[in-house]
Amino acid sequence: MRKFVRITGLLSALSLTMLAGCSDDGGSSGGSAGQAGHAAPNGEAGASPVDGKDGLDGKDGLDGKDGADGKDGADGNDGTDGVDGANGINGTVGKDGANGKDGANGTEGQDGLDGTNGIDGKDGTNGKDGTNGADGANGTNGAPGGSGKNSLIASNHELAGEHCAYGGVRFVSGLDLNSDLVLSSDEVDPAQTQYVCNTTVAWNELAALPSVNTAYGFALATNDQDGSPRLGFMFKDDAYRQQLINAGGVLWDGGGVYSGSQVLGIFKLGGELGKTWLPYEGRLTPQTYQYSELTFNAGLSYYTTMYPSFGGLVSVVKGGQTGTYALTPAFATRKAHSVGFLSGQLFGLIAQKTIGLTLSTFPTDKFGNLSNLWVNLTTLETDATTVTDPTLIPAGDRLVAAYVLAGKAYVRASKTPQTAAQSSDFPVIGQVNDAVHASIAWDGSKLYLATISSTGALTVQRLAFTDGAAWEAVTTHVTGAVTDVTLAGKANSVLVGVRQSGALRVYSTPSDDWPSFDAQISGNFSLINSASGAVLAVLNLDAAATHTLRTFQR
Repeated sequence: MRKFVRITGLLSALSLTMLAGCSDDGGSSGGSAGQAGHAAPNGEAGASPVDGKDGLDGKDGLDGKDGADGKDGADGNDGTDGVDGANGINGTVGKDGANGKDGANGTEGQDGLDGTNGIDGKDGTNGKDGTNGADGANGTNGAPGGSGKNSLIASNHELAGEHCAYGGVRFVSGLDLNSDLVLSSDEVDPAQTQYVCNTTVAWNELAALPSVNTAYGFALATNDQDGSPRLGFMFKDDAYRQQLINAGGVLWDGGGVYSGSQVLGIFKLGGELGKTWLPYEGRLTPQTYQYSELTFNAGLSYYTTMYPSFGGLVSVVKGGQTGTYALTPAFATRKAHSVGFLSGQLFGLIAQKTIGLTLSTFPTDKFGNLSNLWVNLTTLETDATTVTDPTLIPAGDRLVAAYVLAGKAYVRASKTPQTAAQSSDFPVIGQVNDAVHASIAWDGSKLYLATISSTGALTVQRLAFTDGAAWEAVTTHVTGAVTDVTLAGKANSVLVGVRQSGALRVYSTPSDDWPSFDAQISGNFSLINSASGAVLAVLNLDAAATHTLRTFQR
């Protein structure tokens, strides 16, 4: 607490002096201020005087010089504590003091929550394997397991196609899921299927004829006297033509209308082992025709052809030399005629443009006569515009005709065709209502008819010429669409040749499970059933390059 000095006396003297200098009327000026006297020494503090009434304040005089400080008076009584002042601004933090002694340990708190697991450390290096322990005692045998499924393998014939060019064998396998010891189609595992393919055709391929620049037509037939195979071939090739002329005694040149730059050659099998086609008759000719037939009577060949002039005049060449002239123009863009013999008489089934489909005849001793000696016996169909596949064959003591007209196949037959005067004299003995192709053959006792429907289905049926006999369906195993068919018959045997897409197939009997000839070969084909076996000829007439006629024998 501070000490205060009592200065009461001094204040009294100063008060008197100030009062003496004041005017009564409270004027504006007082006397001049005297010089300040010497400060008296402080006396002891007397009793406090009674203050009189304060006079009017005079004007302040000039401040005198400060007197010398008096001695401090005795400390007065402590005054009442004043009100705490406002907190001052915090001073700068001082330096930390020295650490005090550690206090006694407090009571342990509750465990905190577990922290998140840290990342696993890298695996340590494997320790060395310990020594093997002794084998334990054998456990009890488990219950027997169920029987496993057997794996089965089966083989099937593979037709010529995308997997085998000449057919072969297909091997399939799979689990016998129903345990019936039969591998059914739904048990076959396709990924396990394998093929063993034939590397060539199953029939013997004969020596090929020389390749030619242009091929017009070809046909196979059997000689009616000995059943031997024969081949007719019409072509244009200057080199081969000259080769046949040089051979001498083969080609006939009748000159005039009979001569031309084309060649018609008739061949028979001969040479070593009888496997080579040898030309033995033929002619130079102006004729061209793609749908030729070859037939025989009394050992003489008859080859159907056509003159391209006059709208297409059908003709028949006898013995590779002289021919016949047609009745009227026929349809040149498809097969327009067929010829057949019965009892030595030549008959023709001809699709003529202005007359219709006729049964006609021609005297065999009049070949080479430039007059038209054909005789129309009867008109079978008045409109031949859509007639296709006309075929005429002898069947025992009957002459049989087959053809397709407006989507239907018709078969006619007669024992006395030479006397036919109207179509009913050559009656229809069979009809198929859905047919685009038809072929017939005789096996010595029954007539066979094969037809192809508009959907490509093959149907084969047969008929025995006995009283009350009806057509009998023949079961075949030909599957898939068929685009062409040819039957070839001989005693007790009928071959079936079919074209299916790029494959050519021949079945040795209509009911065979698999074809005996099966190959991816394109082109037209002709098929016969000869005394020396089946013979097949194939030639692509549409090929732009040179043409090679290939033949096969079984």
